[in-house]
Amino acid sequence: MDAARFVDMGQFAEFRESVLTRLVMTENDLHGLRGAEQEHRAMEDRLAVLEQASREHGAEQRGRRDRLWVIVIGLTTGIVCPLIVTTAITWLHLRALG
Repeated sequence: MDAARFVDMGQFAEFRESVLTRLVMTENDLHGLRGAEQEHRAMEDRLAVLEQASREHGAEQRGRRDRLWVIVIGLTTGIVCPLIVTTAITWLHLRALG
């Protein structure tokens, strides 16, 4: 056997320690990424809930605005317009008499 194939125990221990250190660092990075990924998913879920709430609020506002227009048009055509027409006809009759 060739003597160059053998490694000194000190070199082996040093290399093993560096590999273990890198492994621990990689595992720590992995745990950090998992935490960040979970946080990212939680943020996406919160954003989806907020978008849904915004859509519902917009639909509610449009419904409220539509109801307001229906009320305004109903009052205008049901009460205001007949009063104006009746007033105009009465005024014309009174003017024709006098």
